[in-house]
Amino acid sequence: MYTSITSSFGLVSGPQIAYVVVHADEYAIQASRLVKSSQDFQENLQQHLQKLLQEQVNVILLNLQKTEQQPPKFLRSLGEQVIVIPSLEQDSINGQSERLSEYLVRQRCLKQLVFTGGWKNACLKHTLRQTVMTKDPFELGIMDEIHHPIKGVVEYGKQMLEVIVTVDHDFVF
Repeated sequence: MYTSITSSFGLVSGPQIAYVVVHADEYAIQASRLVKSSQDFQENLQQHLQKLLQEQVNVILLNLQKTEQQPPKFLRSLGEQVIVIPSLEQDSINGQSERLSEYLVRQRCLKQLVFTGGWKNACLKHTLRQTVMTKDPFELGIMDEIHHPIKGVVEYGKQMLEVIVTVDHDFVF
């Protein structure tokens, strides 16, 4: 069993989990009012992601930088172990979320999605709500109130993936 993820989020083992980090680049972290020390935050996030990768968790980074297909500088040591979904020049506001949904539904073994990143009530919230549909659309409405697993569905085209969604508030900024 993969202890930290299984005990932290309490549901499934590493390979069945996708840990989605929204827009965790240096600029966004420094500009967040929720982060006291951007350097400490970046180091802690990097260590956390390394630990998740050791537990075989699928780590997905949504880049803020246009056309950048590699992790932000402070996460480049993770190499090709992470999936990077870039923000493309021609994207609509939902383009990145659509590419995330496409990737997720193609990973048929995923059972749980863990979202984190920033900005809490902007990009993170928008990405979560565009990617996962729930029976009650208000369940994913207020980020501070998402403290329990929520059942949802990720759709892309005619494909669907049923998932459990949680938010890792330790790395929300």
